[in-house]
Amino acid sequence: MNWLENAKKEQEEMMEALTSEPVAQFQPEQVLFTFDVQYVEDTAHVGIDLQYISGEPIAVYVCKEHCEVPYLPGYFAFREGPVILHALGKTILASNHKPALLLIDGHGMAHPRMMGVASWVGIKSGFPSIGVAKEPLLKQEYKLEKARGSVDRVILNGTLVGHVVRSQEGIKPLFVSAGYQVDQQTARKMALSWVGNYRNLEPIRRADQAARAYAKNAPLKESIII
Repeated sequence: MNWLENAKKEQEEMMEALTSEPVAQFQPEQVLFTFDVQYVEDTAHVGIDLQYISGEPIAVYVCKEHCEVPYLPGYFAFREGPVILHALGKTILASNHKPALLLIDGHGMAHPRMMGVASWVGIKSGFPSIGVAKEPLLKQEYKLEKARGSVDRVILNGTLVGHVVRSQEGIKPLFVSAGYQVDQQTARKMALSWVGNYRNLEPIRRADQAARAYAKNAPLKESIII
């Protein structure tokens, strides 16, 4: 069995955890960890934003991780998942905070095998997770009004696996999907609660800015290197 066959088998086996685990409940004072990764050759530059579920920012961290796994469509979790897991562990130690929820720049269950990077990281870490991406993995027709807050469902084999969400009026939408221990309606509502003045969610935008700056050897002044 080659690497791809093993990876596919692992994804299919992990799918069972998506339906067998209870749905988590969240409180405003709990902490959200948000991850975005930028690559320079085999070095992953990770931005980690910490905020309360209520939306109040706490801090932004950055770190570097080595990554040798190439990008393969449908198997992105095997490239970025281990990077995020290592960064998660470092951030918990450095910040003295434990996440109630992980928000990841990528897909959750809106994936051909319901195992995007947000689902993979959630299951491997044991923390509830949500994925938010800018482009779809599942090809279907979406009917979305131009107004901010407009939504449509993402369906895979008759199952609701996410939502397409208009975060700002008249601009391209985001693709929000529960990753692990979160139901799809909760994922959609929480994502909309973190929308600011831009297309992307505020915690993802902050993590993205930090990761991009760190990849250019110019970390933002607010970022803490770990």
